[in-house]
Amino acid sequence: MITLPASLCHFDFERFQRKDPLGESWRAINRQSGEKVDLRLLPEWVSTASLEAFISSLTHLNHPNLIATRGLAVEPPLAAVVLESYDGETILQRRARRPRRYFEVSEIKPWLRSMVEVLEYLHEMQIPHGALYGGSFLIDGTDLKLTDLAVSRLLRPQPQFDGASALPPAVLSPQILQGHPPSVADDIYALGALLYDLLTSVPVFSSGDIATQVVNTVPVSVHERRAQLEIQSVPIPHAWEAWIASALAKDPIQRPSLGDLAELLRSGTFRGSGASNSGLRASSKASDGAQAGAPIALPLSERSSISKGSEDPSSKPNAPSIFSNHLLIIGGIVLCVLVSGGLLYFLKIAPRNEFRGDLTKAFMEAQAYDLEHSSEHAAVLDHWDVFIRNWQTRVTVEYPDFQPILQAAKEQRQTRADEKDHAEELARQEAEEARRLYLKKVRAQYLTVQAKAASLSEQKPLALAAWEAFLKEADIGYQGAKPDELNQELTDARASRDSLLKAIEEEKRLLEEQRQKAEGELARLRQFTADPNAGAAYKIGLVETFLNQMSAAPPDVLGDSKILEMRQAAETLLPALQLQAESETPKEPLDIKGIFPDLPTKDFSENGRKRLLKEAQALMKEQNFYSAEPDGGAGKNTHEAILAFQRAKNLVPSAALDTRTLVALGILDWKDDPSPMTSTTVARRRTTKKPQEEEKGFFRKVGDGATNVGKSIGGFFTGEKKK
Repeated sequence: MITLPASLCHFDFERFQRKDPLGESWRAINRQSGEKVDLRLLPEWVSTASLEAFISSLTHLNHPNLIATRGLAVEPPLAAVVLESYDGETILQRRARRPRRYFEVSEIKPWLRSMVEVLEYLHEMQIPHGALYGGSFLIDGTDLKLTDLAVSRLLRPQPQFDGASALPPAVLSPQILQGHPPSVADDIYALGALLYDLLTSVPVFSSGDIATQVVNTVPVSVHERRAQLEIQSVPIPHAWEAWIASALAKDPIQRPSLGDLAELLRSGTFRGSGASNSGLRASSKASDGAQAGAPIALPLSERSSISKGSEDPSSKPNAPSIFSNHLLIIGGIVLCVLVSGGLLYFLKIAPRNEFRGDLTKAFMEAQAYDLEHSSEHAAVLDHWDVFIRNWQTRVTVEYPDFQPILQAAKEQRQTRADEKDHAEELARQEAEEARRLYLKKVRAQYLTVQAKAASLSEQKPLALAAWEAFLKEADIGYQGAKPDELNQELTDARASRDSLLKAIEEEKRLLEEQRQKAEGELARLRQFTADPNAGAAYKIGLVETFLNQMSAAPPDVLGDSKILEMRQAAETLLPALQLQAESETPKEPLDIKGIFPDLPTKDFSENGRKRLLKEAQALMKEQNFYSAEPDGGAGKNTHEAILAFQRAKNLVPSAALDTRTLVALGILDWKDDPSPMTSTTVARRRTTKKPQEEEKGFFRKVGDGATNVGKSIGGFFTGEKKK
């Protein structure tokens, strides 16, 4: 269990990265700059003072395939090399995740190019790495970076193997194991050992006294090691075998250069010194044959010693003839062998070799396509299917010993199929998660908008905007088909939106209708207020009632500009009407004849007028407008009572009992009675009808039907229909 340190200098530890033979690696954050870095913790026995100059020199290195060194952080008892942060995995970690633990040449080519470039850069700077192994290279896809350049200087063992090395001896060159300083040739050896390990799945030496074997023993070839491990796959090209063999040579002088490896990657050829400098045993068959007693060709000087003491055949007379016959027989045999060999080669071996070359080339091209289009699963599977279909029949029928290549293709296809299934499953899970989050989000938004719309019931445009925004976001928030679980919410939202649209349109229609009605009623009001036969006080009452009714109108009506204009137009009528009312009001009481200005009462006899006046006085007394006893006489009390009654009933304050005033009192169908009126009897011919009640609205319907403007406009604002 790794214990997370709190901090080191101005670096706060964030998380544990990995632990390998070179130590622990942590991800940390620089408190001063906010930059993320990787910290390589150093062993406690390391003297950081001796490292400062070397690490300082490494901070100037800059290469796209090199993990940059930032510096050294020391806070006893901890010390660490500060490195550029990188989230890749090591080649060894990548291999551990594979079903098969070895790589093909085509798979490691992209990484190897980056290895060559970064090592050439370091070697030009006269800086060998000194501790290359599978954990020294971090990869992310096809991107590769070299790390631990500074840490490697701490891990060289001492001479005679009495020192300690954090790395396994199999990855170190003989010279490193013997305590020599790191050199360019040591990196070549380590690179060859890494390629050997990646292509065979095992180190160059994996058992016994490995350090001694590294120094003294020539390892078996890559081809033979793969055969021992029963790896059935594409054969390793000869040029690659040769380069790895040369790289593992014990003598550093015999090792190839990075330029040779670059040429191998570029053209597929290696022009090294061949078997003379090879570090691998190509085959042990020759030595095995000698031990089994196979014939060995000897020099002519040694052949005579085998037949020592025998007779010289040349002394016989017929020796030349016998020798000639033997030569002829041998020549014929050799000729037959050559002819047979030639026929065998051209009829059997050459076609087989040609087929093998074509098959190998096609397989490597398929692998290259696989790597280049690794994210295009369907295309890669189709490519492998075409390869298998094209070569299946001939391999099965004609060259069954090439089945391992075909089997490797099938395994690779299956691997890609599994990856495709995995990617599709991940995509399905991501889509399901997106769908779940979408459902949760839309339902929460629906409830929020529903509550907001309810609170805006009197402000329909704002409620409509809320529903429109919700439906718009619901449409763009999820790219797939809308989930069935949202059918009810979306249906209700659309219904609410449509209902609001209809309500708003209806309100607009009604408002326009009200405007038109109000304009007509205002025109009629203007026409009526211009009537010279109507009193000014009565007209003022109409205008004021019109304005009061408008003040009680709904807010959307009051806020309309046209309604405001009509209100202002009605208000402009008041000043002139007020002046007219002042001029119409009589200052002195009228006589009995002046009290009745309209026909037919105007032509009544004096007694008839008195009887009618007395009846009016009685009715006004009942309504608390007249306080004296009714006597039928004109005077101040009568004058004031008639004015008060007229003002209360919004009639013209004329102090006369005109037709409108009589109707308002409920006096109808009077006839003139000229007989003298006594103090005890009054000839009453009052109608049995009750005084007419005022109709709803702010205009009464007068007896002569002069106007019905008030009722019309009042009905407009109160919702009554015009009769």
